[in-house]
Order: sequence, then C-alpha cells, then structure tokens
Amino acid sequence: MLLVAAVGCTTDRAAYTATLPGTGSSASIEWLGERAGYLDVRVSTAGRGLRFFLPGDAPDCLALRDVSGEIRYVNAGLLGLLEHDGLRCEPVGILSLDEWRRRRARGSREPVPRARATWKPVARDAELVLVRGRFPLAGQLGWVGGVDTIAVFEVGPVCDAVLEQGVGSLEYRHAGQDVLALIGQRERCPLLGLVRP
Repeated sequence: MLLVAAVGCTTDRAAYTATLPGTGSSASIEWLGERAGYLDVRVSTAGRGLRFFLPGDAPDCLALRDVSGEIRYVNAGLLGLLEHDGLRCEPVGILSLDEWRRRRARGSREPVPRARATWKPVARDAELVLVRGRFPLAGQLGWVGGVDTIAVFEVGPVCDAVLEQGVGSLEYRHAGQDVLALIGQRERCPLLGLVRP
C-alpha cells in the first residue's frame, strides 16, 4: 500500500513539474470564501500549494464546492484546470505568485525591472483589496493582459498608503518573497495575485 502511494505521489510530482499540456495530478481543494464575485480557493497538489480565484458564476466551478475527496489539477490553458467527474473549472486568477514564478523556472541575473503601473479600486473586504489597471510587468510571470488586469493586495497601512495614489512604480523580482510589488516612498506593497477582469 505504501509503495502504491509513493508511486502515485512521484507521478503527480512529475506531471506537475513537467507542466506538459494535458498532464495532471491529484489534488485537494479548500474553499476560502467569495470575494467580489470570485471564488477564493487553495489547491494542494504534488506537495505544492496554489491559491486561485475561480469565476463565481460558472456552474462547474460552483458545483465543485459540493465535491468531497480528491479532484484533479490539469496543466491546460494559462492557469490550469480543476476537474472532477465531468466537472471542469478554469481559474481566472492566481494568488500564489512565488509558486507560479518557480514553475516557470526563468532565473535571471538581470537588474530588477521596474515599470509604471496605474489602477483604480474595485473591491475591498477585511483581508484583501482588489484594484484594476495596468500592471505591465505581470508578463514576466507569463500573465497575459497586464494592460488591463486586477491586482490583489493585502489590507494594511503600508499597501493602503501606496494604493491611495492610483499610480506608482511596479517592480518584478526574479527571486525572493515579493514577486511583484508596488514601491512606496519608504516601503514595498507586494501583490498577492493577478486576476482577469
């Protein structure tokens, strides 16, 4: 029994790491709530943790809430696909940027790139702030549509002060914790995620 579990885990890791379209790994899903019309979920697969926003109006995504047990994470499209027994749900946002950068494996010794970002507030709750705007360096992560995207930030005095400005300098780091961050006068406001409008 242990050998079967070990082989399954190794197969899942290989499929997850290879990122070949159509390959998949078994996964578990944890529902974190609804935010501004999106479903906030944490997916554990191949020993890794991914956090996604799912479309809150997609029937298959809503139906996944009633699933108990394993689902499948499939390498497909921009962010992958969640599947279970005929249900197919495509995430529209990623909130685990460090893991996503690691999957792309594009190390660089180049200087830290910076670009001008602009945004307007979209939604806010006790934990997260969503703003919509232009975040050009999102393309460094393979994100398509950085000219019109939703960025997710943690509620707090540092980010609140930076986000109030509506315009600022965006930085991308090839390594370290803060993958993308807005640069304030004295502090950095890290992006938690990117979501399609």
